Amino acid sequence: MFRSSFVGSDQLYVDLGLQLRQRRGEGTDFHQLRDFRVGDSLRQVDWRATARFHKPISREYQEERDQQVVFLLDCGRRMRARDGEISHFDHALNALLISAFVALRQGDSVGLLSFAGQSRWVAPIKGRYQISRLLDQIYDLDSSPATSDYLDVAQQLMTRQPRRSLIILISSLEPQDGDDLARAAKLLSQHHLVMVASMRQQVLTDTLAGEVVSIDDALRYCGVSRHLQDQAAMYAQLRSDNIIVADTPPAYMHSTLINEYMALKRSGVF
Repeated sequence: MFRSSFVGSDQLYVDLGLQLRQRRGEGTDFHQLRDFRVGDSLRQVDWRATARFHKPISREYQEERDQQVVFLLDCGRRMRARDGEISHFDHALNALLISAFVALRQGDSVGLLSFAGQSRWVAPIKGRYQISRLLDQIYDLDSSPATSDYLDVAQQLMTRQPRRSLIILISSLEPQDGDDLARAAKLLSQHHLVMVASMRQQVLTDTLAGEVVSIDDALRYCGVSRHLQDQAAMYAQLRSDNIIVADTPPAYMHSTLINEYMALKRSGVF
């Protein structure tokens, strides 16, 4: 489980192998004018300043700050699945808190809405103490027997979060979720940038990689293969609606979320 002793410590970056040093000259927010350097692109050149100072001058940009990230945390029955000793729900909590820590360090505000079980709302705020607020609200959360209602939580968020934000839904998705999830994502994307992050079940991957030596093995293989095809079709439909989709093993969810978040920051889409 995520350990609060890491909060506010650069040691977390080292332990996770993260390198989040700012990439000077990139981003979308203007930062300053400076002398042209080898490696600068022509689009960075400020031609008026160049003419005024009689030497090449570049614009330097930085990644935009003071944006908002809101996590939708699924506490439903599927999050009780386990790959090894840790449940998908605990992996989701770890990924959420580590990603929130990174976003806060980047100068963004972070919030949370949990659903399918105990509903907790933490309004997005920036600053180092927001991690403590998140921990205070979710330390006793656990998965529940409830069925996840994606459209309902999307409607809740639309009433709570008027400012355009990056919405990150962390769940464990199945093909039968397609219609409900598509409606929820379409509603959210009217005003927000939406990312759907799903825990990939290792047992499915293991089944496809396993040896088929009996009729039961063959039937199991065919069932999993069809399941994954249907799941892939669901993800393809979401992507066609401009929804960002991340399908990853639970243990790698934190790094996947951070990489997607940083890529969006650098691209200027978010």
